[in-house]
Amino acid sequence: MGEWTTYVTGQATDPGAPLIEEAGGALDALLEHRPQADQEVFETLRKRLGPEIGIKTFEDVRAGLLAAVGDNAAGLLLWAGSGDHADAIAKVEAVASPRVTALVRAVVGLYGPELKLAYARYNEIPDDWIRINREIYEDLLNDRLLVKVRIDKQNGEQVVIEGVPHSLLELTANMLRTCRMVGRPAAFTQRTIDMLAMEYEEFLRLLRALESTAETPAVR
Repeated sequence: MGEWTTYVTGQATDPGAPLIEEAGGALDALLEHRPQADQEVFETLRKRLGPEIGIKTFEDVRAGLLAAVGDNAAGLLLWAGSGDHADAIAKVEAVASPRVTALVRAVVGLYGPELKLAYARYNEIPDDWIRINREIYEDLLNDRLLVKVRIDKQNGEQVVIEGVPHSLLELTANMLRTCRMVGRPAAFTQRTIDMLAMEYEEFLRLLRALESTAETPAVR
């Protein structure tokens, strides 16, 4: 895929107008000499982006598009479909022909979310997590608070953990202990270190507020 590889794999984000224009020209010539090429693109995406999008789906899509439209055109479509859609369309529209822009718009409109998901899971660890959803509610019958955490994994599975707050805090402490056992500070990014520090300080602030409230004599 040549020059497009770094943009398609996320190592770089903006291919620049000259590369987009070159790829758009190649795609425009292909559409002129093979009018059914756009349907081949849609058929490739339809077949490769099935209901189960996994860690190899993006590579399958890339291989299919390479066979259908060639390096430059495939790179352009993958970059537009898996990145910032509005930005990509605007950049293509600025330098490419109307029919190339129309094809890019159609690919984004029909398969944009699926391409983004396939790219997000591309070569990731299947059991790694990607999203956490939380619910905190009161169990009135048993007079207790409950916390439910849903963890979405890269492979599409979901893990649910539910328990009382102190149980979740014990799990958190064990997870932190696991991170400590890694034993290599360089294994952690500054962003995640800062996130932990911020959440820890906020949690301590909550506990101090509760302690202060508990120590305040009741007003009679």
